Amino acid sequence: MKVTFLGTGNAIGIPSPFCRCKVCEYARTHKDKNVRTRSSIIINDDLIIDIGPDIFHQCIRNNINLTGLKAALLTHTHSDHFAYPECFGKEISMSDGINVLNIYMSEAANDNAIDAIEKASLNSYITKKGVDSIEFNVLKPNKVNRIGEYNVIPFFSSHYVKGDEFAFNYIVAREGQTILYGTDTGSYNDETLKLLKNYSFDVIIYDCNNGIDGEYSKNHSNFYEFNQLIHQLLKYDAIKSTTRLIGTHIAHNSQMIHIELENMLKQTFHHKFEVAYDGMIIDENVNCN
Repeated sequence: MKVTFLGTGNAIGIPSPFCRCKVCEYARTHKDKNVRTRSSIIINDDLIIDIGPDIFHQCIRNNINLTGLKAALLTHTHSDHFAYPECFGKEISMSDGINVLNIYMSEAANDNAIDAIEKASLNSYITKKGVDSIEFNVLKPNKVNRIGEYNVIPFFSSHYVKGDEFAFNYIVAREGQTILYGTDTGSYNDETLKLLKNYSFDVIIYDCNNGIDGEYSKNHSNFYEFNQLIHQLLKYDAIKSTTRLIGTHIAHNSQMIHIELENMLKQTFHHKFEVAYDGMIIDENVNCN
């Protein structure tokens, strides 16, 4: 599977428009891997995880379009992960033969998404079933869902959203390769670990919002918690020697620029952790460009 990191930042991104900390100021001056838009990945150009408020810029920067997109997996309905007005450009596209975009989410996320759309007076554009080219779909957690050529297994994280909604994390498998995408989460509970032990992961992408060892919460994690997860999965042989371990959803909280994070990881952990950056690509052979 080819994975493109469209965004690798948290809700406010880096540099935050309202911040002059060391990390934000460095990103303004030096750009490159230090600039982080809101987190999202696209797999093989036809499956996206999260459609955030930066999707317009992300597509321009990565020289891609979304006309071949068939499905979107939503982790949750916080606005940095689901900016629903960004979907409506699909309805007024002037291209012929564009696929219907199926957007998949939890039942509670579906309820919250519809509620937000109605409160924003956008219900003339989208209904509970969607518009002509967009359809909402509810996924059951901990079950294998066949979506196109992918097996998708959603499971709940500890990240609280609103009402009954907690964020989904995802296992995505296709043609013998398996990816774990775990943003907006704290440590996984025993039930989740029992689910994960049944898989052998080629890539694990995990929430490292709080840097190396920043404050831990149920909503976000750090590289120390990531390291603990890897030790737990090793007990079940869910990790291979070639498994890529990639931290994303990076905030300025760590007060480390990209290269400082990379260097500190090398000094701190035995495992070879990577720091994702906007535009990073993992190709079908799980190599990095």
